[in-house]
Amino acid sequence: MSYLFRNSIFIKSLFILALFGFLTEAAAQTIEQIARAKSLGIDIKGLNQNYNNQQTEIGDNKTTIRVTGKDEKADMRSFIGFGEGATRFGSDLFSVERKFAIADDAQVPEDYLLGLGDQIIIQYYGAESGEFVLNIDRTGAILLPKIGPINLNGLNFDEAKQLIRSRVNNQLVGVNATISIGKTKNINIFIAGNVKVPGMYSMPSLSRVTYALYLAGGITELGTYRNIQVKRQGKLVGSVDLYDFLLEGDNSSDINLRPNDVIFVGDAGNALLITGAVKRQGVFELTGEENAETLIAYAGGLQPGGDKHDVVYLSLMAQIPKQILDFSTLKDFVFFDGDSIHFKFKSSAYKKVNGANLSLNKPSAIRVKIQGEVSYPGTYLLSEGERITDLIERAGGLTEAAFMDGAIFTREKVRKNEVLRSRELAEELRRNVVSYIQTQDTGSVGVDNLKFTTDLLENFSGVGRVIIDLPRALAGRNDADLALENGDALSIPRKNNTVAVFGEVRRPSSQVYNPEFEIEDYLTLAAGITQLADEDNIYIVKPNGNISFPKGGWFKYGSNKLISEGDTIIVPVNAEYRSNLPFWKDVVSIVYQSAVAIAAIGGL
Repeated sequence: MSYLFRNSIFIKSLFILALFGFLTEAAAQTIEQIARAKSLGIDIKGLNQNYNNQQTEIGDNKTTIRVTGKDEKADMRSFIGFGEGATRFGSDLFSVERKFAIADDAQVPEDYLLGLGDQIIIQYYGAESGEFVLNIDRTGAILLPKIGPINLNGLNFDEAKQLIRSRVNNQLVGVNATISIGKTKNINIFIAGNVKVPGMYSMPSLSRVTYALYLAGGITELGTYRNIQVKRQGKLVGSVDLYDFLLEGDNSSDINLRPNDVIFVGDAGNALLITGAVKRQGVFELTGEENAETLIAYAGGLQPGGDKHDVVYLSLMAQIPKQILDFSTLKDFVFFDGDSIHFKFKSSAYKKVNGANLSLNKPSAIRVKIQGEVSYPGTYLLSEGERITDLIERAGGLTEAAFMDGAIFTREKVRKNEVLRSRELAEELRRNVVSYIQTQDTGSVGVDNLKFTTDLLENFSGVGRVIIDLPRALAGRNDADLALENGDALSIPRKNNTVAVFGEVRRPSSQVYNPEFEIEDYLTLAAGITQLADEDNIYIVKPNGNISFPKGGWFKYGSNKLISEGDTIIVPVNAEYRSNLPFWKDVVSIVYQSAVAIAAIGGL
């Protein structure tokens, strides 16, 4: 079922329940009604004697109602200063399941340790010729014709070759031999520590550490890439630094494994996030030996226009959390886990302060989230006073597909106010029911439907949207560039070349934007308006959340400039369609138009 169709059913269902359901019960007020009203928390005799002096203000204070499941939770993974989308350098090495095997014809190193299951190929030349393919047996020996058993147990390949040649030369006059290895044995290796599937693995004896790590599913987020240890009989025989391979293609440190070796992947070292005007943004693991030039090399160097002399350094563990400085001064810094360095372009709005601190006081950290069409979406730790453009820059900037006019900015404080308002509105509806039941001689209010409506309001979790003008903010207009608060969230959608039509139309739909079309054209494509439509109050929800009302009604407004890409045309219900519902027209209007707003915003 499409998103648009689900929204249409949702809106229609609310309308039917609110407008017609209230007429389906008995015509007179009964004891049963009073009892059922009390079950909703309504005391008809004693609740709110001064109700007539109270009014509900609806209009300028518009609240969008969104139905959410009780178990709905925001994905707020914790990172120490890093966004959720901040990629760990090297993580893609194990991100895709690869199936491969060690080639049988791979060159065997001279120090390869022979054992049960290895295959030795011996060729004679000279006075005699011949080829013998022999397997090392459980005693560690091979049985060579005319020579007898030769014990190779505990010998490496080079030592075995010398022994076999010596026996052949001594026992067969004029015969020489060449020795090679055919099939190799399997060995058991134990992989422990921060790998996805630790345990004992059987693998070809020519395997190296990286192959073993693939078998174990790769390294976890907690594991080190810089100090992978290989232990043999309880002693450390070497370590592997994957950065040698990832940065320089050097696999010389990739250790050849022997039977019963132990590979141990310990905890990762301190991590540093590098973003901005570099060729390779990401989270890099440090060994403690890095200098300024090493860090730039990790990031692939600066992009054209990158400025080494205008660098933002953020460290929540340092005495001064945020500094703007020359990158060369970082050579004396001790980096903490979670630090970040951001290289700015030379055209940046930041003004260099010659390494001076931005603030003498330690600013508080705030956690904000950015998602959608940015290079590195995720949750970031910023300092108080930083703005929307700072967040976008930390996230690597907008992608080419970003739809700036449709940016959705939400604030937790606003969301909480919406929840409070919806609770007040639910109570107001109950009080209206009391007045209606007491004053009407005919007609009845459907208590079950009232409960549905009030439950909808009371379970409303809030949206918290704050309308922003992102293009103006990115153009350097400080009045449009909001200062961020803890819990803020920014979502940048993809470019949208459609116009949606919701509400009282016969076929709610989204149409491809046509710059020549007017409102009437889009309504025609939606099969026209229904009998319940309030055609004098059609309005348009702009991508940034603003509401636009055509002057004099849509049919009197002849300019196609009113409609833009990403707009949503809303045809509201005419709540006065049924003249015998003077009170419930307000209820219908609240519920229906709120539901339409959900569909409109959700479709942006």
